Amino acid sequence: MKNLIYITAIALACFACKKESEPTQDYTSFAIKINDGDQVTLPNVVSGYFDGNGYCWKIAEHGTLSMGQTTEETILTIDVDSIYIFSDYLGSSRFNNPLIIKKNKKNTFNVSENPLAIDVNNLDSLQYPQ
Repeated sequence: MKNLIYITAIALACFACKKESEPTQDYTSFAIKINDGDQVTLPNVVSGYFDGNGYCWKIAEHGTLSMGQTTEETILTIDVDSIYIFSDYLGSSRFNNPLIIKKNKKNTFNVSENPLAIDVNNLDSLQYPQ
């Protein structure tokens, strides 16, 4: 009888410690946001990815993004591990840190957490989504 109580107690402890998983969905998507209080407006926001040959391809155009805004959800129809965000803020630029894509989740790229950007040539398909 004591063994049954111990086994039951161990089983309950294991279930209690189980980590809550993030909600999943049948597709992979992302959105881009700027926090409330961040005094910035990003014109011509574009998302893209780099293929195995180093070319940059456009996923979507998101328009202008301002303080406290989040873009509409963009559903990925391609299989990529990461995407980059581009904007025409102070010339064409790409945010340094990519958004690492989690499959079957709604991923969010928070511009406020990724403030560093590099200048790019928006006519060069090796630097900017075409």
